[in-house]
Amino acid sequence: MRRKLNPMEMEFYGKSVLLVDDSIVRGTTSREIVQMAREKGARKVYFASCAPAIRYPHIHGIDLADTRELVAHGRTSEQVAMEIGADMVIYQTLEDLKKCVSGFNKDIIDFEAGVFTGEYVTGCPPHYLEHLEKLRGVHARTKQLEKRKTLEALSLNGSEEHEIGSLVEDEHIQHKAAEDISLINAATEVGSRV
Repeated sequence: MRRKLNPMEMEFYGKSVLLVDDSIVRGTTSREIVQMAREKGARKVYFASCAPAIRYPHIHGIDLADTRELVAHGRTSEQVAMEIGADMVIYQTLEDLKKCVSGFNKDIIDFEAGVFTGEYVTGCPPHYLEHLEKLRGVHARTKQLEKRKTLEALSLNGSEEHEIGSLVEDEHIQHKAAEDISLINAATEVGSRV
């Protein structure tokens, strides 16, 4: 993040600033951005999200974090502000977001907004989210173990550090595709038992 963004002190020092981002998911990026503004002397830091608070995982293929990792899950906007180090967090309302988007196409009457509300257009089988979190936890632990083994094997072979990073990234992409397929299969399996 610090390589990508380079705040200038003259823009922040002694000022109240409003930072705007498309969304706040885990809060790690937001926290880092707020910290950079404070390091450059911002007196107050307000953080605005163009999306409503993301409180629930996405069950339709977008790999959002487990519920426990979502910074807004079970928290008020004041608590999220404390988590990311901001003086205030301002979220777009779901109603305003829907009005804005439907203004471009009057045929759109509703949206899949499960990540904001926890109510999914397709419904959600009982205990599916818990099952999904367990499955993702197993995949995460497996992925960490595989990455560690790959790094050890590559370093034993004398590979350069940049080569190792590239190979691990390729392996991650292949593993991610297999993980997505297994999540779809697990969802089908859980849904058929309900």
